[in-house]
Amino acid sequence: MTSLCNLPAELIGQIADGLCVNHAQHGSFRDRDYFDHHSRPDQLGDQVAGLAALANLCRTSKQFQDVATWRLYHTLAPGSRAMPNWWRLARTLITQPRLAAFVRHLLVPMAGPSELPPAETVPSEVTAHFAQRAALVFPDAIELADSLADPSSGLHDSALQSLFTILCPEVETLRCVADSTDFNFTLCTPGSLPALRSLEVAHWDRAKNGFDAEAVLLLLDAAPGLVHLRLVQPSGLLPAPDQDCAMLRRVEELELVRAALEAPELASWVRACPALEKLRYECGGERFGDGQFRPGEAVEAVARHAPRLTEFVLDLAEWEDAGELADDELTEAKEALEARGVVCRFSIGRGS
Repeated sequence: MTSLCNLPAELIGQIADGLCVNHAQHGSFRDRDYFDHHSRPDQLGDQVAGLAALANLCRTSKQFQDVATWRLYHTLAPGSRAMPNWWRLARTLITQPRLAAFVRHLLVPMAGPSELPPAETVPSEVTAHFAQRAALVFPDAIELADSLADPSSGLHDSALQSLFTILCPEVETLRCVADSTDFNFTLCTPGSLPALRSLEVAHWDRAKNGFDAEAVLLLLDAAPGLVHLRLVQPSGLLPAPDQDCAMLRRVEELELVRAALEAPELASWVRACPALEKLRYECGGERFGDGQFRPGEAVEAVARHAPRLTEFVLDLAEWEDAGELADDELTEAKEALEARGVVCRFSIGRGS
């Protein structure tokens, strides 16, 4: 009888892929629902079972360990319902850096993790490592480090995402949250995430005005190779980067979702992305801010700052003042861009 360990390496890899739901679904980071913090019970069961099966496969033999380990760490969501014990995961990545090098997709959930079990505290290796790294770049490192072990702290989520962004330097896709504090991504240094290609940053509260652009500047400056940027509930101007700054220089696709941007604010984002090919803007409405550019102003920004643009999706369904637009304003804006070879999908109301 043929032993499982005698199977061809390709077949063993297929077995591991069958267990590795996260790897199979993350050919593109657009499949953002795999580690959603609010996964349905049936999805959550598949996630947890798949992770447990991969972990067991790693322990079967050296041959299976080599095949399964990178798949086990390929996609991480510390603090999610599928991976609630983030402190154990952090300790593993700190004590075994080779495992951290396998991480390609990282999601730090919108809501903070549940409180630690009464009998368990964040391992000393984790807090010491975090405090040491934080002290190198941040003068108030003690305050941020202390919040890591306190889920009730207003800085806990900031500390958690800062910890995992410095632990996973090879990450290619990152989904995280910006809050209302001044501690967002404070441990990110210029160029510290060279492999990052796709980034989504969402506001911590889906019912409030968006985060200011300056909240994500450190993270953007850490990823000079970024090609896809998705911002959920952004607001404000993006300061013009220094001449020698690589921030957003390679971004080809920009998504501004549930946004409330005036014309100068939109122009600041488009101007910062000289390689931009695809632009998507979804108006959030008055719940997320008072500002909103008009279609003609969007055309002006694109014509001036995005010479490579090939596709523009403009969704103004939630704009309360859309009724004030002249009948031909949207049509004229669309035709002006189409004359430049830009494929346009404009909507001004639901179903339009």
